[in-house]
Amino acid sequence: MPPCTALATCSDAEETPITAPTPDDERVRVSPRYLAGPRVDPAVAFDQLTSTFGWISHSTDESLFYTSPCHRVRAGFLGEAMAPWQITASEYPLAPPDWIAAFDGTTPPEIVNAFLTTVADNLETVPDRTFQMNLHYVDTAIAPLRQAGWSVRIGDHDTTVDAPSGLAGIIVHRHPQPWQAEEFDPYDETWRIWAGPPEERWSAEFSRDTPLPLISAAARALIATGPVERHREDLHPACLPHLTVRPAGQPAADRIKAALATSRSAPPPLAVSGRPAGETPRSKPEQATRRGR
Repeated sequence: MPPCTALATCSDAEETPITAPTPDDERVRVSPRYLAGPRVDPAVAFDQLTSTFGWISHSTDESLFYTSPCHRVRAGFLGEAMAPWQITASEYPLAPPDWIAAFDGTTPPEIVNAFLTTVADNLETVPDRTFQMNLHYVDTAIAPLRQAGWSVRIGDHDTTVDAPSGLAGIIVHRHPQPWQAEEFDPYDETWRIWAGPPEERWSAEFSRDTPLPLISAAARALIATGPVERHREDLHPACLPHLTVRPAGQPAADRIKAALATSRSAPPPLAVSGRPAGETPRSKPEQATRRGR
């Protein structure tokens, strides 16, 4: 099964804004999905982990927990926590995490779903891609955003990618390598994805060794064209001027198109780019030493 980039629930056809008042409780289709807000059952983020990939699930009154069959990747929704969606991965069961990802409480669950489904698929088909950071480079990971018209600015210590609307972006921090600055914590955030106006902004943080193909899956969800469903009353007022909205009812023909759009939504595998000039690979002994701290 190819990795999914997002939970596409509707067709990718061009949307037209609602021109007449609609009931607040009406279900509507909205795009772009990165402004849709979180008002969906959080289980949407874990949609395929148990049904497709056989992950083990456990729940409490407020939390959801999932573990991969190999016990190397763990994911959870922690209810009222500041960053309720958290994912950790360890190359060996019960070992300290090799990388950590966290999404805050206003993240649309479809964005989390894009990341988690790719993690689960890679873990099953190409496990090394789940744990090896240096399979790809930043420019490869952000290439789909550049092709979609997002602007890229490269500074001395970071790379910034911004949506044409100015309401979404990615910040890539370039820290010194461990052998250059041992004082850096192994989980220092390297990537940050954000979206929304200041009144309703969400963000996701990925620690330094998170493999770039996995981060790219979350980034690609930002440019996914298929709208997602919400109740109109749950759309944040600050986001409404920037959303395209229409009633969710659709004829059978549209539902068929939606299913086809979903099957086409997975991006092709990222191609491995050449190593940038002057960049040297991290040696195995040094990596093992750092993980053992």
